[in-house]
Amino acid sequence: MCITTPDSERMSLALNLMFSWDSIQNGRYNDAIQDLDHAIAGGPNAPLLYAAHLYRGMAFYATGEYDAAVEDFDKTSQLAPEDGKGSSVKPIAIIFRDRASKHIPFSKEMLQKLTKL
Repeated sequence: MCITTPDSERMSLALNLMFSWDSIQNGRYNDAIQDLDHAIAGGPNAPLLYAAHLYRGMAFYATGEYDAAVEDFDKTSQLAPEDGKGSSVKPIAIIFRDRASKHIPFSKEMLQKLTKL
């Protein structure tokens, strides 16, 4: 039996984000999507949930699943807080959403530039 607390949920989501980010940077997009599916399902009220949607949107985008990417980028924009780090992901989500909605192919160079913001 696993007892979850808000702190354990937050830690679990943070670990999933860390591992999925590594997967994205190393081209293992399906691994990232799978990890982030679990993270999103397990933490619907988690404070970093917007980042999970952003990362999963990037992974969907990289695999050519543009419609799924658009949904995640829209969710990122809805969930990202207006202050703090959340506000810096909104422009990234909007840029990726616009490109995904037009089915513009994924560019690794673009991902690398945007992820350094």
